Amino acid sequence: MLALMAATVFSSAFGLVLGAAMRRRCNPWAVGMVNYVTATAMQLARHALSGAPWEAAPQTLWMGASVGVLYAVNYVLFVPLLSRRGVSITSAMSRLAVIMPMLASLILWHERATLPQTAGGVLSLIALPLLTLAPAPRSAEHKLDLGTAALLVALLLGNGFSMVITKTYERTGLNQQALFLAALFGTAILVCGLAWWRNRKGSGPRDILPGMALGATNALANAGLVAALTSLPAILVFPFYSAFGLVFTAVAARLMFGERISRLERLGIVVAVAAVALVNLQ
Repeated sequence: MLALMAATVFSSAFGLVLGAAMRRRCNPWAVGMVNYVTATAMQLARHALSGAPWEAAPQTLWMGASVGVLYAVNYVLFVPLLSRRGVSITSAMSRLAVIMPMLASLILWHERATLPQTAGGVLSLIALPLLTLAPAPRSAEHKLDLGTAALLVALLLGNGFSMVITKTYERTGLNQQALFLAALFGTAILVCGLAWWRNRKGSGPRDILPGMALGATNALANAGLVAALTSLPAILVFPFYSAFGLVFTAVAARLMFGERISRLERLGIVVAVAAVALVNLQ
């Protein structure tokens, strides 16, 4: 359970750190590059310290690389959405992707949970749209046009497929998590590097520390998520990961950036807290 809590908190910190970097006028594409370089280095160091052999199974490499492509694409979508919709709504839409691995767990892998845990999962799914459907501020840059809606849907799908592949890898039983994540982040460097090259103007030393902080949250969140999936069923992990993460993000975004929390969002937070309590019951 500690691994799941760590994954949830660090994944929430990702959007907050990136939002803070953008408010400091850092180049988000340079920050993204440093982020993935840092995360790759952390996973390689983690594997080296474990003393495990360096020979990776083919599934570890190609599945990690597949998720890495999706992660980098999600980052490319995340950056403009932060400017248009803010941290809370963008993170909420990203976490709605939990629906995809949950359905995969039920349909493909026939996972089961206790009654209280199932109730917690259902409440988590109720909390997500409550938090997502909050109206945006009435400013031009926050207007929900068709282009922004398309980006939000693409972010949902990309994040959902990355969760499904991560869960599929866990079910292989290969137990090469550090190498899987190193392949993931290493591949993301290549894709994000193309985005940075096209938008490299304005890059500078001020991008390094935010990028390293972002990479640390990224590496720790994904390590925690993979570890949680090895000990808990996905039908419990992903709802908790999403609902509690949304609570953390919404509150922190309000405190750090002054993002408004509507009545609908407050209701969603209450439902999410109830979901978290039920998911912890055996």
